[in-house]
Amino acid sequence: MTELNRIEQAIKEIDPATFQKLCDEYERIECKTKGIDASIVPLGSEDGKNKTTKGTPDSYIITSDDKYILMEYTSQKKKIFQKVKDDLSKIDNSSIDKDKIKKIKYFSATSDIEPKDIQAIQNLLKKKNIDFEFVSNYDLATDIRDKYRSLAEEYLGFVLKPRQLMTAKEFEKDFNDQYTGASTYNYFAYREGELEQLNDKLQNKNVVILTGSSGVGKTRLAYEYTKKYGDQVFFVNNVFDTRALISEIQSYIDDSSLKVIVFDDANRINDLEKVFQAFQRKIKKSDIKIILTVRNYAKNDVYEELGHWVNADILELTQLSAIQVRECIEKIYNIRVVLVKSF
Repeated sequence: MTELNRIEQAIKEIDPATFQKLCDEYERIECKTKGIDASIVPLGSEDGKNKTTKGTPDSYIITSDDKYILMEYTSQKKKIFQKVKDDLSKIDNSSIDKDKIKKIKYFSATSDIEPKDIQAIQNLLKKKNIDFEFVSNYDLATDIRDKYRSLAEEYLGFVLKPRQLMTAKEFEKDFNDQYTGASTYNYFAYREGELEQLNDKLQNKNVVILTGSSGVGKTRLAYEYTKKYGDQVFFVNNVFDTRALISEIQSYIDDSSLKVIVFDDANRINDLEKVFQAFQRKIKKSDIKIILTVRNYAKNDVYEELGHWVNADILELTQLSAIQVRECIEKIYNIRVVLVKSF
């Protein structure tokens, strides 16, 4: 069973009160992550007890513009569309000021609803200037797996192993915290040709080793390439459990949410060969792109290591010229740099 399937199954099996508390906490973290100053008021759960109470809505948020975001939860397994309509009818018949309702967010412990039914509800509420969002079991499980892993331990009863795959946003934050001078927010220039070469090589082969000396810009070039793939990109730069890493990659391949994977500083990853051995057939048959950043001194070793399992290409980056470095520094720091020739 993949990690995602395990989370989905656990959500289906939890009791209604725990499901509501899970969703309340999920929404609280979501608001905080998005920089929204909001407190959640739970009407459908009893304080200090794991019990649901009758309330419409189940929870709500008062936004900064004095509007309401109403939240409804159901752990019902079947006939979800009818349940949604019934709950919306209760809201419609309640004493809530309808002009202040900005959005209704509906959480379901299953995914048993047709897209056309969700669209029908959205169209109906749009006429009343109310947004509608349906959060399915799959949506919730995916976010727990990818972003809020601690929720599994607190509400689902099991601990998810630390992630070795990082999303592009997670990697960006981690990278920028460590290398402020080489931030991904900085000016990107003089590598357009290499970026095009990387793109061409990955059109012909699934695996490219991006090599060069330390600090030459390997990671930044790989990062720039991945931008067009949005949230279907994952980075690896700290492997402490090869078997767990293989399991993580497998789960993303199985649900088709992986398009590009970057092994940063791949020469420092132990048992790299085992990872490629595990996925050699899927790599060859799929359109997944794999980039490995490798320092010059280790490129031949890595190439030979991978050669047993995949057909990789190599792209080598050279140092920028002194004039190019000067122009980059001037643009990044808004200062003037004078090059002094030594004799």
